[in-house]
Amino acid sequence: MLLGDVRPVLRVSVAAALLVLVVACANAATLLVGRSAARRREFAVRVALGSGLARLVRAALLEGLAVAAGGLLLGLVAAWVGLQVFAAAAAGVPRVGAVALDPPVVLAGLVLTLLVGVACGGASIAGAVRGDGAALRGGAAAAGSRAAGRLRAGLVAGQIALSIVLLSGAGLLVRTVERLLDEEGGFEPRQALTARLMLADTSFIEGGAEAQTAFVSTLLERVRELPGVQAAGVGSVLPPDDDPVAVEFHYEDDRGEASRREMVLSFGAVTRGYFAALGTRLRAGRRFGAADNLTEVAPVVLSETAARFVYPDEDPVGRPLPYNIDALGIARWAPVIAVVDDMKYEGLAAPRGGTIYVPWPRVPTGVSHLVVRTTGDPTALAPVVRDLVRSLNPALPVPEVRSMSDHVAGSIAERRLRAVPAAGFAALALAVAMVGLFGTLARAVVERRQELAIRVAVGASPGRLVRLVLRSAVAVTGLGLAVGLPAAGATGRGLASLLYGVSPYDPATLAAVAAGVVLTALAAATIPARRAARLDPMVVLRTD
Repeated sequence: MLLGDVRPVLRVSVAAALLVLVVACANAATLLVGRSAARRREFAVRVALGSGLARLVRAALLEGLAVAAGGLLLGLVAAWVGLQVFAAAAAGVPRVGAVALDPPVVLAGLVLTLLVGVACGGASIAGAVRGDGAALRGGAAAAGSRAAGRLRAGLVAGQIALSIVLLSGAGLLVRTVERLLDEEGGFEPRQALTARLMLADTSFIEGGAEAQTAFVSTLLERVRELPGVQAAGVGSVLPPDDDPVAVEFHYEDDRGEASRREMVLSFGAVTRGYFAALGTRLRAGRRFGAADNLTEVAPVVLSETAARFVYPDEDPVGRPLPYNIDALGIARWAPVIAVVDDMKYEGLAAPRGGTIYVPWPRVPTGVSHLVVRTTGDPTALAPVVRDLVRSLNPALPVPEVRSMSDHVAGSIAERRLRAVPAAGFAALALAVAMVGLFGTLARAVVERRQELAIRVAVGASPGRLVRLVLRSAVAVTGLGLAVGLPAAGATGRGLASLLYGVSPYDPATLAAVAAGVVLTALAAATIPARRAARLDPMVVLRTD
């Protein structure tokens, strides 16, 4: 009841975190494989001079554990900062303050540190101590260097593929939030302010409905007099996620025979000015007026879907309502005075449904919503409205006052909280993958410096060397795209239940991810390419 069904969200977050860990480990392995290739001759010389293999393995494992321990410390600091940011962004989420770096999390970090340290240490020593005689021969060393280069390229391609998976998933979740915010809910949230009124407070018990009605009437008069206020009204419901009272209709014709037409309509009690304050369009007829509170039979306003149900082939305005709902103050033959747009009351992702409205004084509700439309920034009126409510009834709880835009954004807070960590994981994975690509290309330039120097000596231009390095970057990135894009499609299919208005295979998202990865990869390859272009063949050949 407090947290809802958060399992899909937790699974997505844990999967994203594990993918980032895999990318980071692959990155460390990429860099250490390059280091292993560079130190292969050094290790071979040490073994040939009598250094024990156990000593070399111990040194490599300590090196790997040092790298992993440094990552653990930095990770704990980053996790603490990230939790503070998340807690601030998730204000209002139940028990968000209980999320912390507790002992199980730290213990899991220590275990991962040991596993990653051993794996990284093993990667740095594996190949470096194999075949020490061959390592002392230049040709064999070059062959080993080429093999290590292919392994590094494969690891970087895998990192890019995993980054594409994370980026595409985050992109789909972000686009879902954008689609929801752009969804037409039947009202205009901009330049509107809302306040939640707790009219069931003890101060109204003795006065009953009359006291509530008098308070609301006075409040609206005062609010409408404020500078910049265009319209103001009070309603028992507030889109887009208010869960209004639902009324189930079973239609019967004039002969008393039951019809197959059945519908569940929402019910709302609203005052004069409510629809104008929400920006809800009037399709036909007129809005509620002050005189409607005094008539013997209260008029009703129908939304479009409700109007089509009541009078499928006729204009309902001016016609009587063929229903009697005593519990809601709706009398049989109540006149229908208007038709307004349908509004979303069950969330932005739900379809708009039919609603029947009556004057609020006929059915005053203990919890109601004040809506104010302004000509300027609605939040500027928030303290004024709060003070006005307090002055009219000091015993009334201070209302929650915020803009309708914030209210709408809050209605999809859960989806936004899915998107924010996913985007953070994706950005982190891409950054780590690009570090791996940069390291691989830089190592390749160092290993091929003699070849590149000879190319320059026989007439190759610096631009040709730059293109040679960039071609390697494009090849590795292309391999990552070839693996990552199909995997991203499968990931999107797994996220289908969390999406709205976006296809799991959304081409715009996949194209944006692919373009972003390619551009980032080219940027990461720029520095190694420029280093290759600046090689002095005389210095390189004399040194080698």
